[in-house]
Amino acid sequence: MHSFYKSLNVKTTSREFHFNRLYSGAGIRFYVSVMDNYQSYLFTMEKKMGEWKIIDAPKVPTWIHDREKELSTAIIEFISRDSRQEINSDFFMRL
Repeated sequence: MHSFYKSLNVKTTSREFHFNRLYSGAGIRFYVSVMDNYQSYLFTMEKKMGEWKIIDAPKVPTWIHDREKELSTAIIEFISRDSRQEINSDFFMRL
């Protein structure tokens, strides 16, 4: 699995953030999209100094930047789950 979503509360509404993992020469990046009542926003997150940071976010509202820590945690949890699934599938393939 290379994509996932995470719902986060923003003020009085829940917003669904969609994450797509991309492997590049610079390492792993996640392209993230989210919608509010008016439009959708796209931005990129990359691991810097042990945390996932928003690196490319043209015209992204403050409420997205305010959730950077929560988005970073969601990516870390996804990678952890995904790694365990890969290990388990490798184990069963060897049986």
